[in-house]
Parts: sequence; C-alpha cells; structure tokens
Amino acid sequence: MIENIKSECGNTVLSQAKSLEYGDYQDADLNLYPESSDAVIASNISFKIGQNNDLNPVEVAENIASSISTSELEHVSEVVSTGPYINFHPSEEWMEKTTDYFGSVKGENILDIDKNKVSVEHTSVNPTGPIHIGRFRNSVLGDTLSNLLEYVGHNVTRQYYVNDAGLQVAMLTWGYNQFDEADLPAPNCGSDACDLVRYYRKASDSLSKDGLKHVQQNGESEQYKSESEVISILQGMENGDEDVQEMVTEVVEPMLNSQVSSLEEFGITFDEFTFESEYLNTEELSGLIDDLKGLEKSVKSDGAWCVKIDEDSMFVFQRSNGTTLYGTRDILYHIDKFSRFDETTLVLGEDQEYQAQNVQKCLNLLGSSTDDHTVVHHAFVETPEGGMSTRQGEGDFLYEVFKKTYENAKKAIDNDSIGDQEAVAEKTTVGSLRYNILSKKRQQLTTFDAGQAVDVNARTGPSVQYAYARLNGIIEQVDQDISLDSFTVSEQEEINLIYKLSEYPVVLQEAIDDNEPQEIAVYLQQLQQAINKFYNSCPVTSAENEDIMSTRVKLVESTIRVFGDCLEILGIPKIEEM
Repeated sequence: MIENIKSECGNTVLSQAKSLEYGDYQDADLNLYPESSDAVIASNISFKIGQNNDLNPVEVAENIASSISTSELEHVSEVVSTGPYINFHPSEEWMEKTTDYFGSVKGENILDIDKNKVSVEHTSVNPTGPIHIGRFRNSVLGDTLSNLLEYVGHNVTRQYYVNDAGLQVAMLTWGYNQFDEADLPAPNCGSDACDLVRYYRKASDSLSKDGLKHVQQNGESEQYKSESEVISILQGMENGDEDVQEMVTEVVEPMLNSQVSSLEEFGITFDEFTFESEYLNTEELSGLIDDLKGLEKSVKSDGAWCVKIDEDSMFVFQRSNGTTLYGTRDILYHIDKFSRFDETTLVLGEDQEYQAQNVQKCLNLLGSSTDDHTVVHHAFVETPEGGMSTRQGEGDFLYEVFKKTYENAKKAIDNDSIGDQEAVAEKTTVGSLRYNILSKKRQQLTTFDAGQAVDVNARTGPSVQYAYARLNGIIEQVDQDISLDSFTVSEQEEINLIYKLSEYPVVLQEAIDDNEPQEIAVYLQQLQQAINKFYNSCPVTSAENEDIMSTRVKLVESTIRVFGDCLEILGIPKIEEM
C-alpha cells in the first residue's frame, strides 16, 4: 500500500517541477514517515532544485506544494510545505484501504518477488555435547530467516549438516570406548548429550591440546598410542570401515537426537539432515580430490595437498595420511545444494568466516557459481559468567539457561488471574531467549541475563508478548454485533498507527535484503510504542460514537494480524492471556 502513495507523490513532484520550469528530474528525493511532520511522505527535492537554479529551497517547496491540486490525486488529501520540505498527507480512503489490507493480506502476497526454492542451513554443531547458549544464536537466526523467507512465499528447506566425520567425533568415539564410568564425573542432567559429553572432555584432556601432533613423532608414549588410535578411527571412517562406522553411530545418534530435542523446545525444527559421513569413501569424493589436485593453484606441502588461495592462505583438502578434512566434504555438500535449490543460505558463527571464504573460493575455482549462495555470519551470545567451550566445559548449556529463565519467568507471572501459569512461563521463556538474540544486530556480541530477559517493562520478549495479549483483550471486550462498515479517523495517534502498519512491507524487504531479523524485532518494538500511544488517546470500547469505535476496532484487528505475524516470524509464542 505504501508503494501506491509513494509512486503518486513522486510522479506528482517531478511533474510539477518540470511544469514550473525547474528542470527535468528523475528522482523526487522522497522520505517515508518524516520525523519533523505528521505527513506520510516528504520530498526534499527543493534542495537540489535550489542548488541547480540558484533559488531559495524554501520558496521552491512553497511553489511546488501550492501548484499541486489534490483533487487530481487518489491517495493524497493535502500537500503543504514546511521550510524546504514538501509534505504529503494521506486521504482517509488510503488509510481505510491500508487498514483493511493488513487485516487480511497473506504474507506471500505482501512483496512482489519471485518465489524460489531455497535452502537454509543452520546450527550444524559438532555432535560432541549439549548445545550451549553461545551456539544457540545460530539456531535462532537460521530458524527466523527460514520463517521470514517462508512467510513471504519461498519454498524453504531447513537443513542440518551433521558433522559426524571429523576429528572431534573421532575423539568422542575413542573416549567412549576407552573410559569407564568410574573415570568420569557424574552427568549434569539426564540427557544423552550430558552423558556423552563427559567422554569427549575426558578424551580432550588425554590428547594434545594443539592437534594430534604426537603421531608425527617416534616413540611409544601413552599419548602417542592414544592419538594413533584416534587417527585410526578417522581413517576407518574415511575408508568405509563398517565396524568403525558402527562405533561412531553409537555415540553420534543419541547425541544428535538430544541436541535436536533441546532445539524443539524453542520451536526449531529441520526438514533435512545430511550426514558428512555420506560423502566418505565415495566416487564423488575421489573425483573432487582429483579435481582439486588438478587446479593450477594446488600444491603439496609436507605431504598434504592444499589449494593456495592467496599469498597468506592455504586450504588443506587432504592430509598427509590420505584422509580428507571437513572443508573437503563441505565443498561436495555445497555442490549438491547448488544442484537442488535456486538459492542457498548458510548461517555461520564469525569464527568460521575464514573457512567459509576458502570453501567459496575453491568452489569458484572448480567452476561452481556462488552468486546465489549467501553466508550469514554472526557474533556469539555469552552469559554474565563469560565465554563458551564445550571441550573445556565452559559456559552455560542451553538446558541450563532455559531452566534459569523459566524459574525467573514463573516468579514474574505469579498471578492467580492467569490460568495455566506453567504454560505461560514456558512461552515467556522461549520468547525471552529468542527476542534477546534477535533484538541485537547479528554481528554484535550480546550477553544474555536470565533475570533481565523476562522483565515485561523492558524491551524484552515478554513485553511484546504482553502487548499482543493486551490487543486481544481489547477485542474480547467489543460487542460482537457492532457494525464495522464505517471508517472515520479522528486522532493523530490513529494515523500514526496506520503509518506504522504501512511500513511493514518495507521492513520485511529490508530484513530479507540484509539477512537481519533484528529489523523485524525493532519494528515490533516501534509498533508496540505506537499501540501504547493509541491506547492512551483512543479508547475503543468507550469511543464517543459507533463510527469511531468501528474505525478503532478495525485498526486493532489489523494490528493484531501484523503483530502476530511478526511474532511468528521471530518464533516467539503468542500468549492470549498474560
């Protein structure tokens, strides 16, 4: 709807500038929702005209505004100049159509875009321990981007690439078969992930901290023997050894199930799981190795094969012992995705940016276009206690953060008027965690505080959940027999709320273009602020007459629709009573 009035205003300004012999301009320099005015659109073309013609921009704006006849315009009721700006005020008909539009439009019809087959890969953590809050940001971002793309009409496949063939998995497998329960501390929780991570940490403590360096040395030390056994597992996986693969599956399967189950508590699910091990011992992998070796930039260094990306960067794709690396299999995985989807998105932590760039460069060298492939990087989340490391046992795991936040949520909603307090506490916990992550720019490091995140009076998930519940509470009080045929705007707060609704398509497009769900989270807060001002100035059930009540009811219903859609995109549970 905003595009209609924007187009009309732009064409009118350009036409009048030419008619007044100021020149033939191609851009009306329009600004949506100018802060200094109650207008919906303002043009600052007067600055350009004044500079080009040595005229006063204020006089130019006055001349253009006074020359426009609104009787010839469909969406504009008034055009006035304020200083050097030409301000356009919308007609009541435009406001009514805008309100009705957002009360019924489906997400897939909001943006005029091609609908594509899209894959979004996210999470893909090593199956070596529970997911911690630091990595959870990846899951939330990936899930929200998937929701957003699906909402506007794309056919989205949510992908999880299971890293079940790397060094970390080999270490876990070795540790699981090496140590007894008596060698390990008690698990922190009852999940398989909590149980198995103990073996991974014990294995990590038993092996060298800077890689399996001892296998390169002569001797029969205990560490040499242990690291040789880990390398043997890696080679067994590479060669398709069924016994080794059975050992690996025994630890990977329950670990993965436990990780996925913890994400499902936050509404995060997947359509497709691809296991890294599927590419091992295959003709495709052998062919890729040959293709990489055939590249002009490929070199052999200390027995290992590498692609010399540039003077300071080497991409190792085959170790000196003949085994391949994660990046090698990742190239195959990308080639497979490129063949099946129109567009691909990969969500990665900032610590993996260098690796992702090298994979893309290798794909390009191999002749695969990455024009329709987007890598979305993000910073991590930490708690007030500090950093995260599954291997070192540092940082809060997701289940621990959920528990802390849930307890704080229960205290915050201790109110006998709320029916199922446990269900509301669970929903506010999910809303708290997701909104805390999504309300920050994805490349901004953020700290999650379980107590602050449930404060309904701050900019939090529960605050937007409460706003949604409050909107629904208004509609519940409305007489169901009221006629909704009339539309009469009487307060500026009503107009401002309509403006904010009309901004919705712009926000959706910008969030998609920037791969930045934060823009929707910010819009939700702005919409909430417009709603609060509307509450204070525009009573609904006690409006002075039925025409005004009808207008406000329709406006609240349309706001509920947009507000609820934003919550669904962000993955924040709706709460009807709070």
